[in-house]
Amino acid sequence: MRRHCDLALENLIEAISREHLIVGHLLDALPKNFESARQIQLADAYEKSANALRELRLDTSNRATARILADEQCKLLVTSIQLQKKIQDDADVISRATIQGCVQGLSQAQEKAHAAMTSYNLAVVSMATHCELLIPSLVCRWTLRDACHRPLINWIPDGSSSSMGYDF
Repeated sequence: MRRHCDLALENLIEAISREHLIVGHLLDALPKNFESARQIQLADAYEKSANALRELRLDTSNRATARILADEQCKLLVTSIQLQKKIQDDADVISRATIQGCVQGLSQAQEKAHAAMTSYNLAVVSMATHCELLIPSLVCRWTLRDACHRPLINWIPDGSSSSMGYDF
């Protein structure tokens, strides 16, 4: 089960990395004068999320690092969706093949990252439940210590939060 969690985390990190790669390409492909404020927001969210991902790679059991990554991924998701809507509304910008490819690729990468996040969280919950229910109490205390250090990760935007101003 521990190996399953490790593989799920590796898949999650890989999926987030692919998403980051496409965000970088999208930012490079967009005209500098197109929604420059949103581009700056996206670049900032992208950089913060990439930094959080690097930190998580260094210590995968750190709950604080995982929470920071989840928060930064949420901001990246929200800002990228907002910018993608603006791109879709501008016929000149969306007609460019590179931008169109980035937008489509980014949507797919975000779906894959979300699926990887869900798989990772299920693996962590399964491991914790398995350790709690099936292992004798003395061994359980030792194993649960490791299982509990695996953080759950979730960057689904909270629609009730008014601080992030969603328009999707």
